[in-house]
Amino acid sequence: MITQRTPGIYGLFNVIDRQLHRAKRKLVAKVVSDQSIRKFEPTLLAEVDVFLHKLHHHATVDDGDAGVNMSMLFSHLTMDVMGHLAFAHPLSLQTETRFRFMIQGSAAANYYLNIAMQLSFLASLHILSYRWIRALLRGQNYFEALDQMIKTQLEKSDKSKQDLLFMTDTMRVNEDTEQAVKEIRSEAIFFLTAGSDTTTITLSALFFYLAQSPAAYQRLTQEVRSAFAQEEDIRSSPELSGCIFLRACIDEALRMNPPLPGTLWRQQVASASKTEPLVIDGHLIPAGTEVGVNAYALHHNEEYFPDPFTFHPERWLAEAGEGAANRSAFIPFSIGARSCAGKSMAYTEISLIVAKTLWHFDFELAAGGAGTLASSNWAGDPKDSRSPLQGDAVFPMLDHFTAAQDGPFLRFRQRKGLPCTR
Repeated sequence: MITQRTPGIYGLFNVIDRQLHRAKRKLVAKVVSDQSIRKFEPTLLAEVDVFLHKLHHHATVDDGDAGVNMSMLFSHLTMDVMGHLAFAHPLSLQTETRFRFMIQGSAAANYYLNIAMQLSFLASLHILSYRWIRALLRGQNYFEALDQMIKTQLEKSDKSKQDLLFMTDTMRVNEDTEQAVKEIRSEAIFFLTAGSDTTTITLSALFFYLAQSPAAYQRLTQEVRSAFAQEEDIRSSPELSGCIFLRACIDEALRMNPPLPGTLWRQQVASASKTEPLVIDGHLIPAGTEVGVNAYALHHNEEYFPDPFTFHPERWLAEAGEGAANRSAFIPFSIGARSCAGKSMAYTEISLIVAKTLWHFDFELAAGGAGTLASSNWAGDPKDSRSPLQGDAVFPMLDHFTAAQDGPFLRFRQRKGLPCTR
């Protein structure tokens, strides 16, 4: 397998054995459970406050027509959140430059890993191997940063060690600290990426679409500012859950820009006791055949989502009627036993960031718009009226395993009537 660091050694993402996967997933579920999220929320809110402080700076300093690159700010914020969640370690990417190389290192590794996953024959040629990707990250000092976080966690307590079990190969933390770090490191790379890159693309896309959609922007702003009398009230609560248009906007951004836009290929596991052939929707699948569903293609299928290249959050509300979204075709977190365990965490984090930002600020698209990807020939047929190349209505992204993006570039101004408190 492409994502294996050594033959026979698996992580949560690629483990084949169902019992081992179930055990690993059960442990990671504890880290991102509703109860854990409530305990973690003060830390999350503290990082969001740092983000808001940076937006306040941009709102009060004349940036001209350039605006601020939101994907950069979001990537720093979400990686800081994951550093705390996974390792209780402050990376401080929002305020310091020391660990910011982790963003570029992770992006480069994802790029080459995705090529190897989609063109698996390259693995046999050893052109793009996991070992090569490890060397890339080592060159970026990525391992040094991870080692520091892992060692800190291992030295804390037995409970801290238990929290890392799902990242180990054998569901046992090696007593040799150096060996334990090596065993945990590769899984940590996937964990940090899954929790930060995916949230960054969703937030970047959502803010782009809101800046492009005056009616949705006004409705969401009104909903948030009516639901909360003061900023301190914005936290996980019935009031936040009651912001149904906020959830609709998040779901629409996830539909249009799924964080893992490509195809996660699967094939039937070979077994000596397996006698029944694999049949999917009446089709016999020969042994060794890889199958998968492309999330981007499914989310833009007109049969399930009418006018698929239009940002239309109302499709997720009861008022949509016949134009309602087909929820069974909505797979931004995948589905089944392999679905994302951090789904609840993702919705909570995104909801809090969006609500707090809209409570404090108004924003608009800057001259940079969607960034450099918008002018590249990134998808679709220019002659097709349904193509995302028609105009600037679709936020562009690239499939690098998780999505890669640039922008949007936005200008912020403080909400009228609020005192300057930041």
